[in-house]
Amino acid sequence: MAFAADSSGVIAVDVPPAGVAMRTFYIANSVTVTLASTDSASVPDSLRMPGETVYRGPGRVTGVVRTGLDNSPLPDVRLTVLGTGLTVTSNAKGEFALNELPLGTQMLTAHKVGYVPADAAVDILADAPGRAELVLPTIKSVMDTVKVVASRVYDADRNGFLSRQKLGFGHFFSADQVARIAPVETTDLLRRVPSVLITDNGFEHTVLMHGALGYCSPAVYVDGTAVTGMTPDDLDMMVLPEAVAGMEVYTSAVDAPPQFQIAQNGCGVIVVWTQATRKPKPQP
Repeated sequence: MAFAADSSGVIAVDVPPAGVAMRTFYIANSVTVTLASTDSASVPDSLRMPGETVYRGPGRVTGVVRTGLDNSPLPDVRLTVLGTGLTVTSNAKGEFALNELPLGTQMLTAHKVGYVPADAAVDILADAPGRAELVLPTIKSVMDTVKVVASRVYDADRNGFLSRQKLGFGHFFSADQVARIAPVETTDLLRRVPSVLITDNGFEHTVLMHGALGYCSPAVYVDGTAVTGMTPDDLDMMVLPEAVAGMEVYTSAVDAPPQFQIAQNGCGVIVVWTQATRKPKPQP
């Protein structure tokens, strides 16, 4: 939402299947800051990642994160307001606070390995900090409710995997190809796709695609459903390599099929299909 020089963040709004949803947006002016690339100085200029443009301001957000199991406080959750480059970790009581945020309506996201990512729209005003309470269900609790009848989700090409593969747009990995490659982690498949970069800042991994306007974060779909804010670590935890029935990677927004552009953010798309049978991950 924007008007003249003022704007809000980009947020998701849930609309009932039969009805409407009303949401007040607060807009304000923000400061633009360019963060220097963290690449090593030994990296050639042609391969070095460009600096990241982020938004800052005098705003503040506080809140608490709880687990969906028993509503108890959840520590060590990574929280960020999209577009700011600022990250904080919840304490032992599940509490957190983020400062130097742009004012207006912004999107707060929360991630923790083993839990389904969550997000919440927060209103950050000049005279009052934003406040949010988030609940993260475990991935196990969510996956236990899923029942798949077919041996593969695209048996008889019911989801169009083979048809899209024949068109020649994007990069495809079938279950047989995944078995031959034998990746250690599911995201290892992405390392084989040109224009896809997986970075590690020592805290978490990030998937980037090199588009026409520079590096950007792709949308992610699992079994046809868009998953907001999923990191490579989340995807590796949620889908083991032996559970991958197929993967589609579109490094260009133009090549992505229409059904995978609902969550499109102007970047590419990663689509993962899973097998009915999931084997437990071996313990070290």
